[in-house]
Amino acid sequence: MNKHTLYGHWAPPQSIWSPWVKAAPFAYLEGEVRPPDVSIASEFDFNGVPEPSERFAIMLDLPGPAAVAAAITLATRGYRPVSLFNACPPWPVHDWPDGPSMISAVDVNAQLRALAASAETLASLSLQPDAPPAFIIEADRAAERRFVGPGMWDNRSMLFVSDLPSATFLRNQRITRALWVHAEKRTMNRDLLQALGSWQKEGVEIYQTTIGPTQSIERLRISSPSFLSTLRLRFTAIFSLRRNPRGGYGAFWPESSGG
Repeated sequence: MNKHTLYGHWAPPQSIWSPWVKAAPFAYLEGEVRPPDVSIASEFDFNGVPEPSERFAIMLDLPGPAAVAAAITLATRGYRPVSLFNACPPWPVHDWPDGPSMISAVDVNAQLRALAASAETLASLSLQPDAPPAFIIEADRAAERRFVGPGMWDNRSMLFVSDLPSATFLRNQRITRALWVHAEKRTMNRDLLQALGSWQKEGVEIYQTTIGPTQSIERLRISSPSFLSTLRLRFTAIFSLRRNPRGGYGAFWPESSGG
C-alpha cells in the first residue's frame, strides 16, 4: 500500500471522525509502504474503560506506539481510533529505521511504524460510522525532557480547541462525557487543559483514569480557560513552535552564525 491507502485506513470516508485525523506525518511517507514487523498488542488492561454503548469520547494521552496499541485494543471493542499526531519527521521516510532520529525532538518514526503496523487490523474491523472516538495523542509532544537547540529538528507540537470536534458536535452524537487516559502520576498538559476545559464549559463531563494497576475512573473539574491563559498558549505556539510547510510541526533550528 502507499501513503494514501494507509491514510485511508485511518481516515475512512464513512467515519464521521475522519475530518479530525491529522494527515501531516503520513505526507512524509514515500513509495510503497510495507507494514513493519512490530507488535501492536497493548500491554495495558482496558477492562475499566466504559463500553462504546456508554458514549464516551476517549483521550489516549500516551507515548506514541503505546497510544496506537491502546487505540487498536479499544477499536476491537467498537471505538473509532482518531490519530491526532501532528509532528513531522526531519526527512521523508523510505523505510522503517530501527531507532529514533537523534536530531529529532519527537520520535515520529515510532508513531508511523505503529500506525502502519496496525492499519490492516483497523481496516478489517467493522466499525460503525458513528462509533465513539478514541483520540490518539502523543504524551511527549512537548519534548519536555529533551534539549532542543541549533541544528536540531524541532517538531514539538500542541493541541488546540480547533483540533478537536466541538462540544456541540459531540452532543449531536450523543456523547456528553470524555475520559482522559494517561500514565500514572501524570499531570495534564496546558494545551489539553484548554481543549477539555472548553468542552466542560459547554456541558461535557470530564473524567480521568490511569493505565496503571490501580485503574479507577474519577470525575475531573477543570477551570474554564481564562483569556490570558488562552493568549499565553497562542504566543507559545507562535514563538516557540515551528510549523511545517506540509502541515503540522517540524523545522530545523538555524545554526548559530557567531563564535
